[in-house]
Amino acid sequence: MELHLHGVVFRLPPELGQTRTLRSILVEGNVKHSLRDRVQFAIRLATSVLVVHSLGLVHKNIKPDSILVAESPVDKAENLYPNKLGLPFLLAFDSSRTSSGPSMQGSFAVPDGGLWEILYTHPRHLIGYERQYDYEMRDDIFGLGICLLEVALWKSLFHWSPKPAGGHSFQLNTDVVDISIVGCRNALIAMGKPTSTSHILLRQQLLKEAAEKMIPPIMGDIFKEVVVECLTFGDPKETNERQPNPDEQSIEFVQSTLSKLYSIKL
Repeated sequence: MELHLHGVVFRLPPELGQTRTLRSILVEGNVKHSLRDRVQFAIRLATSVLVVHSLGLVHKNIKPDSILVAESPVDKAENLYPNKLGLPFLLAFDSSRTSSGPSMQGSFAVPDGGLWEILYTHPRHLIGYERQYDYEMRDDIFGLGICLLEVALWKSLFHWSPKPAGGHSFQLNTDVVDISIVGCRNALIAMGKPTSTSHILLRQQLLKEAAEKMIPPIMGDIFKEVVVECLTFGDPKETNERQPNPDEQSIEFVQSTLSKLYSIKL
C-alpha cells in the first residue's frame, strides 16, 4: 500500500500572549483560578476535539503535552495565569490522518517502557506486540478522558524527575493514582487476582476508579460522569458495533459530552 504523507505547519494567532503546554502548567500545580474557569477550559478542550472529528480527522496523540495553552497578550495580572486559565489549542497533528485514510499499524511499544508515551493510547491498541485495529475517533476520546481527569484534579499524572546521568524524564506521579508496575501488582493482590494478570486493562480500571472517587468532591458528579464515559467509550460494551458509521457515534458522543459540561453549575 502506497502512503502519501503530508506535513502541516500551524501558526498561532498573532494576538495571543505567552504559551505553555498543559503538561507544564499541571506539573507546576499553581492553583488560583476558579472551578468555573476549569469547567470552561474543559469545554474548550472538548470543543477542539469535536472540531477535529467533525472535519473527518483522527488526531491519534491527545495528551497534555500536545495541548498548548495561550494567554491574552496584554491584560491585567488578575486576568492572567495562574489567576485565570488561557485558551487551549490542540497541536501535534504529525500522526493525524483522515478517518477513512490508510493506517500504518505499527506497534505502540516503547523500548524503555516509558508509560508516559503510551498511557493516553486506548488499551485495545497495546495488547500484543502489534496493533490489531486501525486508530479511530473513539480512541481520541480515551486520551481526552485522561486529560479531563488531570484537569479536574489539576494534577499531572507525570512529573519531571532528574536522571542519574543528567537531564530529566517524566516519571509517574503516584500521588494521583498508582498505576506503576508495583502499584498494579498491589492492586491485583487486593482484588485477589493473579499478579501475572495484564496491567494494560487494569490501568484503565484504576484510572476509572480514581475518577469516580476523586473528581466529585472537587468538580461534582456530572464532571465525573463525563470523564468516566470518556475512559470507557472505546470499550465494546460501551459502543454500538453495529452502527454503520462509528465515526458519527464518536462525534455524537463528544457533542453529548459538551452538553453535560455546559450543564455544570458552580
